[in-house]
Amino acid sequence: MKKILSPFFAIILIAFLFSCQKDQEPLSIVGNNPHIAVTSGINSNVPRIDLLNGKMTVFLSVTDQTGRPLTGLVNPNFEISVTVDGVTTPVPNSAFNVLYSTGGGSAYNIATALPMDYSGSMLYDSLTIPSMESALKYFVTLKNANDYMEIIKFSTQIFTACPFTMDTAALLAAIDTFQISNQTTALFQACLTGLNDLQTLMPTLTGTYLPAVIAFTDGVNNCQPLNNDSLISKAITNQIPIYSICYGNMNSGYPDTTMLKHLADTTGGRFYITPNATDLQELYGYVSGQLGSLYVITFPFGTKGGQLGTLNITTTYKKNGKTFTNTTHKTFYL
Repeated sequence: MKKILSPFFAIILIAFLFSCQKDQEPLSIVGNNPHIAVTSGINSNVPRIDLLNGKMTVFLSVTDQTGRPLTGLVNPNFEISVTVDGVTTPVPNSAFNVLYSTGGGSAYNIATALPMDYSGSMLYDSLTIPSMESALKYFVTLKNANDYMEIIKFSTQIFTACPFTMDTAALLAAIDTFQISNQTTALFQACLTGLNDLQTLMPTLTGTYLPAVIAFTDGVNNCQPLNNDSLISKAITNQIPIYSICYGNMNSGYPDTTMLKHLADTTGGRFYITPNATDLQELYGYVSGQLGSLYVITFPFGTKGGQLGTLNITTTYKKNGKTFTNTTHKTFYL
């Protein structure tokens, strides 16, 4: 994965900005004029917000409906507002600055915890777990030399098969050699483990790292905690998005797509459902591409505290006389 932006500040956060040369080239749009045809809609999400020294820094992913990043958007393509205590305040277009992570000459690295589901439900057929392992290997091979990744395997118990490392060979070996028994599903606890490990790792890193949790699971949680409130709260507090990659045999009664989509949507990640191994590998490529193809938007925000806020961003572009619009929201603590 290729990075091209220079650090704004040393942070940990997210979701990961990097572009992968092994992926398809991003679609290009300059202002309201796409260079390459796109599908009939766009998607967007905010993996992370950083509040520092009276400034808000927003990391925004904008893709077409197939998940390919859209490049070349500029200030007029965005409308931004912030809602606090029910009051929405627009951010003037002239007040914010927009840079693109793969076009502005800066470099970001990623730090990604990768929980892998080895519960009994993943054994519904003989292909699900091997496909998951193959997809994880593919994702790991996309990493840049300075990216950190961690392999977490879980069923009833949580096992850190490989702690955070830049060593690609060690990560691949952990996927192959570290085995656990297939029992119940501690999905939420596995994600919490990833969040905790990222909290510990980030202050030790030099430079700008964007953290994320990318969970591979059929979406069933039947171990404590039984609800995802604490998981979502921790992810929002630390502005670490959770990407949920759903994979499982639909005939088995799984996966819980509603829960997985809610988990991703509320934390600033993305939800993917992968019905076959080919799509699975492609989606991992899209995730890596999105993490590396983010818009970095900054604007003055002042110093406030103790409240819950919501960032609102509407992205618009025109193509062939038609206007396409998408609005995304991101919750944060002031």
